[in-house]
Amino acid sequence: MKKLLLILLVLITSTAFGQLPKKQLLSDTTKVKKVEQTAPKKKEMYVTICNSKRSYAYHKHECKGLKRCKAGTTKLTLTDAKNKGYKPCGFCYK
Repeated sequence: MKKLLLILLVLITSTAFGQLPKKQLLSDTTKVKKVEQTAPKKKEMYVTICNSKRSYAYHKHECKGLKRCKAGTTKLTLTDAKNKGYKPCGFCYK
């Protein structure tokens, strides 16, 4: 009687957690691997902005436009600079 109850308990718990068939597990993992292989790694480009309230442009690191900046500079990614509303500098991005 105890063995029968133990077997029923094992069957109920194994079906209650919804184990997936092996074929479905394999297809899911191969899909993930394919996505990882095709996704290119992006290298972020960094730019420099002036910290003044009136600054509007992002610059390359050795730009002559940054020499006039008295408020200090900050290095950030190009996408962050564009998202904050900065435009390319007229000196270094001609």
